[in-house]
Amino acid sequence: MRICTWLLVLSCIGASIAFGFVPQSDMNGGKEITIKDAETLVLAALSREAKRLPGLSLDPAPRRGRYVFFDVLWDNPGPGSVHVEFYTVDLQSAELWRGMLCEHVANRTVRQLQVKLRKPLGITAAAVKRAIREQTGCIP
Repeated sequence: MRICTWLLVLSCIGASIAFGFVPQSDMNGGKEITIKDAETLVLAALSREAKRLPGLSLDPAPRRGRYVFFDVLWDNPGPGSVHVEFYTVDLQSAELWRGMLCEHVANRTVRQLQVKLRKPLGITAAAVKRAIREQTGCIP
């Protein structure tokens, strides 16, 4: 009876590993920026005009794998959309993409912040290049 119990436990653990039921942060050694860091990247990507909009806010969607998505909104006093822009952040590389077409964001302010966020986590240039090349975060 005890052998059957151990076999069952070991089978469940093996299935969890094989089918990817392991938290993302454990799969890459915990090298991820935080959601708060991702918000900071999105804010750094916004134009001066966008940053001045009344009631500017970031609405994060539930995390999907290594990606988190943000809808940038504002308190529009008149008729029209409250939506400003969509952004996708790769938490494992600190890379950032804008919009539904996944335009890679690499302005000076964002790049400086990415370097600052990556260094303490040991995120390598090779990992960043791979993330850019293999980017799938914007694809639903």
